[in-house]
Order: sequence, then structure tokens, then C-alpha cells
Amino acid sequence: MTRSRVDVWLWCVRVHKTRQQAKQACLSGHVTVGSTKAKPATTVTAGSIVHITTPRGKKTFEVLATPGSRVSASDVAAFARDVTPPGELTTPLSGGSAGVRRERGLGRPTKKDRRAIDKWLGS
Repeated sequence: MTRSRVDVWLWCVRVHKTRQQAKQACLSGHVTVGSTKAKPATTVTAGSIVHITTPRGKKTFEVLATPGSRVSASDVAAFARDVTPPGELTTPLSGGSAGVRRERGLGRPTKKDRRAIDKWLGS
């Protein structure tokens, strides 16, 4: 294939687990092709630059080709190249929620503890 819908391409190259998630990312404004926000039906061709905003940061891919269907993880390199600038992607938080640590053996937080944690995090 020479061109494809952006939501299908994101699903085929395993950026999103399902096509519905890829479609929702487009509708939410988290995907741009070139410099314009992409709708799910936006067409991508070889050479297109796709920017995706994730909870971990922004990722940038160059479209090398458009597959006919979902490809295996080992074959993704033939269809997409990650051109994310260094430092653009953040590292995931290790263990627990938002860096909040609890002593081992205390069990789950109580409702009062949970409210205190939320207040401390500013949520």
C-alpha cells in the first residue's frame, strides 16, 4: 500500500493496542501529521512525520511505508522510524503512584490516607 489512514497506521505499527484507542487519540487531538492535528481518516504516506502525545511525553515517528495489516513487533522497523529528539520522552515513575511511598506491611491506604495523598499531590 502507498497510503493509509493515520489511525490504522498507528494500530498497524503497534503504537496503540487497538484501533479504537488510535482513533480516540486522534479525536482527542493527541496526534498530528506534519503540523496539523490529525483526524482518524487523515492520510499518511511514506515520508510523513507523525507526532503523538502520550502520558510519558511526545513521540515522533517517520512513516517509512504503510502496511496492509497489523505487523509483528519485529517487523515494525520496516514501516516506522522513531525520530523522537533525546530528552523529549520522560521516564516512567518507578513503583507506586506518582512517587508516593508507603512502608512495607501497612497494606492499602485507608480513605483518610488516600485523601491526604491526593491533597499532597494537589489532585
